[in-house]
Amino acid sequence: MYRADRPGSGEVNALGGYQPVPIVSLGGTDARLWRYRHVPTYVYGPPPTGMGTYNEYVEIETFLHVVRCHVLSAYDYLSHAGS
Repeated sequence: MYRADRPGSGEVNALGGYQPVPIVSLGGTDARLWRYRHVPTYVYGPPPTGMGTYNEYVEIETFLHVVRCHVLSAYDYLSHAGS
């Protein structure tokens, strides 16, 4: 079931992931633009291992987990659109 207060939470749990934790970041994503308009916003992705350095990487299984979660979240959201 889609939960507007915790988007993607069911999908992450179903995939055996961890529960997303709301934190405030320094604005390194486009999510800040939604927050400026008072829209609750979550960013869910791989950990920033070596982000912005010459050896930045993400493990393949972590990447695939995030892709699966995004696909399931989009499906869940779109299948409840207009209801």
